[in-house]
Amino acid sequence: MQENVNLKQSIKAQVIITGAGRGIGFDLCEVFSELGHEVIAISRSEFPVSRSPLITSIKADISNPKPIVQEIEKRFLATDIDLRILVHNAGVLINKPFTDFSADEIATMYNVNYLSPLLLTQSLVPWLGVVPAAHVVYIGSMGGFQGSEKYPGLTIYGSMKAAGANLMEGLAAEYRDTTLRFNALSLGAVDTVMLRTAFEKEVPSVDIREMTNYISRFSLEAFRVVNGQNMPVTLRNP
Repeated sequence: MQENVNLKQSIKAQVIITGAGRGIGFDLCEVFSELGHEVIAISRSEFPVSRSPLITSIKADISNPKPIVQEIEKRFLATDIDLRILVHNAGVLINKPFTDFSADEIATMYNVNYLSPLLLTQSLVPWLGVVPAAHVVYIGSMGGFQGSEKYPGLTIYGSMKAAGANLMEGLAAEYRDTTLRFNALSLGAVDTVMLRTAFEKEVPSVDIREMTNYISRFSLEAFRVVNGQNMPVTLRNP
């Protein structure tokens, strides 16, 4: 608890979180707001609006970044802050045999897990770069972490998440001489609706608040010493 208090006192951040309608994204919004940071929560569907005055909810399709950027710039006009954070949390997981996927299902997973984060980051780079520091964090999966154990049915999902993590590595190199930082967190199993929907059998998982506390601390602090990394976050060996 003391660590969270210190984070609240030491840094002032504006945070954008995609996939905020449920699960990790929704809980991340709560964690950041509890720490005193302004949050824009982006979801493609309606979701419960938090009571926190620090959270602004935007219903939007992240594959169309222009209106999102306009809304962000309108709401976050002030630049007298220490850090801007963009968390690419939105994701689609479909668990089925490789040959059973339709072209539409593959396109949906590609758009949400890779293309949309790319386009949103590209659109927000100028806005992110006008403050002392910015940290872009891509929420990946151990299924996309090189050398990790792989599972039948998750081949396409894992490959999309690997591409997203690689995007962060490339952007870190491209912007290494700026104040922008890019990292990926490859999560193991977390107790969310998406996980329970994708797997019929019970999968050992981490409590969602434990994970969102970790992600928030990483987002707020790791940019000082970490850049261009894809880091495993799991209780199991890769």
